[in-house]
Amino acid sequence: MATAKYPPTFFVIGTDRNIGKTVTSMGIVSKLTSDAVGFKASEVGYIKPVGQQTSLIRTAQDENIEVDKDILLFTELYKLRCRDYRAMSPVVWEGGYSEMFIDAATRGELLEKREELCRRICEAFEVVSEGKKVVVCEGTGQPGVGSVAGVSNGDVINLLKGMGVPVFTVLVARGGIGSTIDRLFPHLLSMNCMDCQVDGMIVNAVRADKIEKVRDYLQRYYRDAFPLLYCGFTKVCSPPPILGLIPEVPELEYPSMRLLAETFFDEQIDLFRFTTASKPIESADWLVKGVKVLSLDHGFESYLEDGDLVIVGINANDAILSLLKENQRLKNEGRRGLAGLILSCSQAPGIKIETINAVANSEVPTLVLPNDSADIVRRIVELSVKIQPYDVLKRKYVDKAYQNHLDFSWVTDWIRKASGD
Repeated sequence: MATAKYPPTFFVIGTDRNIGKTVTSMGIVSKLTSDAVGFKASEVGYIKPVGQQTSLIRTAQDENIEVDKDILLFTELYKLRCRDYRAMSPVVWEGGYSEMFIDAATRGELLEKREELCRRICEAFEVVSEGKKVVVCEGTGQPGVGSVAGVSNGDVINLLKGMGVPVFTVLVARGGIGSTIDRLFPHLLSMNCMDCQVDGMIVNAVRADKIEKVRDYLQRYYRDAFPLLYCGFTKVCSPPPILGLIPEVPELEYPSMRLLAETFFDEQIDLFRFTTASKPIESADWLVKGVKVLSLDHGFESYLEDGDLVIVGINANDAILSLLKENQRLKNEGRRGLAGLILSCSQAPGIKIETINAVANSEVPTLVLPNDSADIVRRIVELSVKIQPYDVLKRKYVDKAYQNHLDFSWVTDWIRKASGD
């Protein structure tokens, strides 16, 4: 059997935005590089053909380039490498693109502009897949994103297949029974109509105590009900298998102290005004499980929980000292203690040297902000929490969930056959 020119490729799409495509892509990479499957990080490629939000990345040539923000997660957290990081994010869907492509269609130039985007994606895949044994390709948004220019997820899947890439399409949905079936239904049919049959489904964020019930009902629906109801329609294929039901990972929704610092400050890291430079930066990545505002000098201790972030006025010296003593007591008991401390209203006078020294000598990451407590709480509550390139702890949560709940027992044989070995 002839060896395939391109490596087998997982193409991850979702039923909507913020549905878990990036976390699922991380989980697939984790599973591929686990002992159970056995690929090295150097053998796995990653690409996001059409992106929407960008970040700067510094290349080996000390050059800053703009790529989709998710690229940083895979280069930093999973150490996936590419000789040209631009290839990992060949097209970024920017503001005004929809109008531009519709105007181009009116002028009769749409196909030329689409061809340019397709060329960039094909050339990028050539670079990303070079020397790899498997590639993870993350789709963008919901299935309609990019359709204005003919580069939707389905279009890109067909483009890769046209190159001869062995593509395995994974559709991601949020956990449930009726709601999951409702979300999956239009996408299964629309992908079939584009000759892009979905090969496997992953249901994420399932309540841990409901996994077996959800599994039973979904499997029986797609085995017993769906074929009777819909497989008689033209181009509607049999439903794909469910590759995994992934339990909720609440820690992924918690902000880290570092993320909060980046949210409140323009600079990236000179953030902890009272934290000495010798303290390890990992402390800034502790996850915030709860937020409490302190208005008492004493008597609050029994309300504190591990992982709390406490907000207190900067001149409440007795309260701050009591808080640090309580944190040390928790630590002495072998507990985690506080995630962090925010001193509000930094313009207010009255903080004592004793308090400054106590905060500086503690192990509690501390931010000093001019905002009042109510504004700080509001901004934290409204914060959209995404996994960041430094979230090593969150990567561990993702790895555990997907390695334990993603069924890849078949994947080695599929990769071998798709590779032509």
